[in-house]
Amino acid sequence: MSDQLVTFRREHDLSQTDLARLLEAAGARVSVRTVQGWEQGRRAMPPWVGAILARLTKREIREFERAPRKTRPVGVATPHVRK
Repeated sequence: MSDQLVTFRREHDLSQTDLARLLEAAGARVSVRTVQGWEQGRRAMPPWVGAILARLTKREIREFERAPRKTRPVGVATPHVRK
């Protein structure tokens, strides 16, 4: 599964950060460290990630790739607050 993830990133010229942001824009809260863990085999990639990647159209990926890196869509993260 991790090989498929690396292949996907390379085919679409995405960094690990870009992939995390792409998944976040698709509705999944995924950090860069999580992507790294999947690729390095420290964590198993859940099946829903593959489903999201398969669901993304080539057009959506191209639009994401064309956006300037600093302005690529990023989901709103909720800060963790300790009480």
